[in-house]
Amino acid sequence: MRKLRWLVMFLVLFLAAGCAGKVALTPNRAVPFSQDLAESASRKLAQVERSRGDFSLVLTEAEATSLLRSYAAEKPEDTPVQDPTIWFEPGRIIAAGKLVNVVPGSFDFVVVMEVEGSATPLKLRFRTIKVGRLSLPDAVLGLLSRTATETLAETETWLRINRIEIKRGVLEVQGRFLSKG
Repeated sequence: MRKLRWLVMFLVLFLAAGCAGKVALTPNRAVPFSQDLAESASRKLAQVERSRGDFSLVLTEAEATSLLRSYAAEKPEDTPVQDPTIWFEPGRIIAAGKLVNVVPGSFDFVVVMEVEGSATPLKLRFRTIKVGRLSLPDAVLGLLSRTATETLAETETWLRINRIEIKRGVLEVQGRFLSKG
């Protein structure tokens, strides 16, 4: 938890330094979003949660984007992200939007993350995090990657990922919930 607070403070300090501008690391395609797509994603996730055993999840980038936008619209004053968009590319997840309610103003951001491995244990690697014109340095990306991988590893006592595949436009996950013994 201490690492997470430090990382958030680090990010806020860089934002407060006045970085601004457009970022261009996203695929050149629009991702549709709608309340129907958000509800579809929500139903799929609820079905996975209810499975209490083996599960299979196929989520499109449109469903993921719609669900995040729906969450952000529920309480915009409490949400640090506006207009989030998710792209699934082979082996990568790309997130973009506007960072708000953190410091005065708003900043475009892009996060590019890769999942290493196709089953538990998985490693998460942040390849790029760009806020405004600022790209976080490799040392910070490495620290964030280690923290995210450690957090994911904590789920291995109750969740096993048997297969994860990120294709263009689609995330496929198969796994099993284990007893929390």
